[in-house]
Amino acid sequence: MKERKIAVIQGDGIGPEQTEATLQVLEARAKSIREKILRRKEERWERNIISQ
Repeated sequence: MKERKIAVIQGDGIGPEQTEATLQVLEARAKSIREKILRRKEERWERNIISQ
C-alpha cells in the first residue's frame, strides 16, 4: 500500500477544536489500517507454514 501524507492546515473558520478532532480521526484510521495490514501478513505467513 502506498504511503500518503496529508497536510492539515487550520484556517477558513476551522478552529483548533475541529482540527484536533480531525487529527484524532486520521490517527485512529491510520492505526486501524496498519493493524489490518499486519494481520494479513501474519495470515499469509501462517498459511505458508501450514502448507509446507
